[in-house]
This record gives sequence, C-alpha cells and structure tokens, in this order.
Amino acid sequence: MICLRFKELFVNVGYKNRLYWLSQFVGWGGLTTIYALVHIFQNKLSITKIIFLSSFFIVALGLTHLFRWVVIGGGWLNKRLEWLVPRVLIAVLIKSTILVYSISIVQGAGLYLLENKVFALESIYWSFGEMLIQFVNSAVFFFIWSCLYLGFHYFEKSRLQEIERLKLSASTKEVELNSLKYQLNPHFMFNSLNSIRALIGENPDKAKTSITKLSNVLRGALSMGQEKLVPFETELDLVKNYLEMEKIRFEERLRISYHIHPDSFSIPFPPLLLQTLVENCVKHGISKLVDGGVVSVSTYVNEYLHVTLVNSGVYSPIDDRGIGLVNTRQRIELLFGTEGHFQIEQDGEFVNASLRLPVKSFK
Repeated sequence: MICLRFKELFVNVGYKNRLYWLSQFVGWGGLTTIYALVHIFQNKLSITKIIFLSSFFIVALGLTHLFRWVVIGGGWLNKRLEWLVPRVLIAVLIKSTILVYSISIVQGAGLYLLENKVFALESIYWSFGEMLIQFVNSAVFFFIWSCLYLGFHYFEKSRLQEIERLKLSASTKEVELNSLKYQLNPHFMFNSLNSIRALIGENPDKAKTSITKLSNVLRGALSMGQEKLVPFETELDLVKNYLEMEKIRFEERLRISYHIHPDSFSIPFPPLLLQTLVENCVKHGISKLVDGGVVSVSTYVNEYLHVTLVNSGVYSPIDDRGIGLVNTRQRIELLFGTEGHFQIEQDGEFVNASLRLPVKSFK
C-alpha cells in the first residue's frame, strides 16, 4: 500500500512537471513566433530582430522559472491574497527590468561578434521611449503569466480541499450510519424478546418455536447489519421471518399480505430499515387491537423504489418520537439527502407508512 502511494505521488508530480514545461515552451515559444511572423510580414526580420527574439524567449523563460522557484520555496501559495498581490507586482517590475536590460546587453554582445561579418546591421541602441515600451510590454506578459500560474495552483488547491471536505463528510456519514445500525439490533432484539416473554405463560411450545424463529432472524439481522446496502429481497426475507414469528404469537389476530413488484427484488436497500417499520406496525398497531388487524407490504418501481406499509391501528405523534421512526428518518437523510422521502399518516382505520428511495443512487 505504501509503495502504491509513493508511485501515485511520483506519477502526479511527473505529470505536473511535464505540464508546466509544456506550458512554458508553448506560451513563450508561441509569443516569440507571433513576434517573428509580424516582422516577416512587415519585411523587417533581420539579424538584430532574430537576436532580440531569441534573447526574449530564453530570458523570459528563465525569469519565470526562477519566479516559480521563489514562489514554491517561499510558500507563497499558502499566503493570503492581500499578502501575495503586492509581492507579485514587485516581482513583475523586477522581471521586466531584468528582461529589458538583459536583451539589450545580449543584442549588443551578439552584434559586436557579428560586426566583421557580411551582414548589414542596423543600430543596436534603444531610445528611452523604446525601452519604456519594451518594459511595459514585458510587464504585461509577466503579469498575465503570474495570474495564470497562481490561478492554476489556487484552483488546484481549492479542488483538493473540496475533495478532502467530501471525504471527511462521507467518513462522518459512514460513522453516523454505523451508529444508527448498531442502535437497531438491540431495538429489534428487545421487541422480539418481549413477544416471546408474552408467549411463555400462554403457550410454551409456541414460545420454543418462536425462539427458533428468533435465532434465524437474528442471524440474518446480524449479518445484514455489517452491510451498507443489501438486495431488497434479502430485507424482505428478514421481514417475512419476523412476521412468521409474530404470527405464532398473535395467531389469527395478525393477517399478512404482500404485493411486491418483481423489479424490487434486486434493488439495493438499507438493511433493517423495512424491518424497523414492520416492528412498529406490530408493536403500535396490531398488539393494541383486541381483534388484531392486517399488515400489508407493497412496492412498485419507476425512477424510485416505492415501499408502502399499511397496518390496522391508530397513529399517534408520540409514536413518532420512538427510536425506530427517528432512526429511519436519519438514515434516509444521510443516505439520500432530499431525494429520499419517508412519511407516516393516518388513513381511516389504517396507518400508512411510505418510503421513496431514488433507484439511480444505487447504479
């Protein structure tokens, strides 16, 4: 793993260096070429101009590379904007001054060496006005270079900070989700044990059968609790086992029906989410009715997975503050944000709980 991280770092650094040098040569080379083409079209390209353009390319590239070294070595990229701006402007003026005097010196030296040749040479001296124009032009080019270079690094730094922020946010959500799942297992187990406790005095044989069912359900719940998402079919099997266990306790008082769309089975689903809602149906609905009632589970699929739970009973706002429903809302918000939806309401003699989860989030 450590070797892979070093390899990744090396590749990234190599890529950035190649991109930097490519930008340097393309930028200053392109500008020099444009100067040369202008002089060619004006029929003014001479030895003096060739020396000037060669000097411009070499000195400008060298000065900007030296400036890059100063920026990196001095930690300028970590400074605030108000600290950085005046220093960049001063650096631009210094580079422009060095460039103008360097080119004039190189031109003079080059022409001096060529004096005894056959070439016809024009005057090598610049007037004050010509030097001022060269100075201003150089300052503009250096300022643009500085803005592009620093802008690229600030953009890159901002992008990396955003990636780190997203990683931290995802890590925090993962911790919260795990915490919520760990709350569900005790909640489920306590409810199941209470159901078996009620059976022990009434019907010990059914209590034994319920314990066997409970062990099967707990085995599935514990293994599912380690997963972030499971196929909806797996979650539904757990719900069916739980309701079969409760059927032993309530007998004819509990009537169960399923209306499951075939496309639902393979869709990833948060583990124990449906199980928690079904427990609430039994605990707050069926168990409080003398004649019992119905628990119905139905689904359909479009761009969302829609899950509807209907149970006989009366919905109370007090029930909404229980760990099951609070946990359900928090998990949906963490996993799906505003795209996920959960609603529970009274509908005549029934309580209707509906889930809507975006299928595209799983693809």
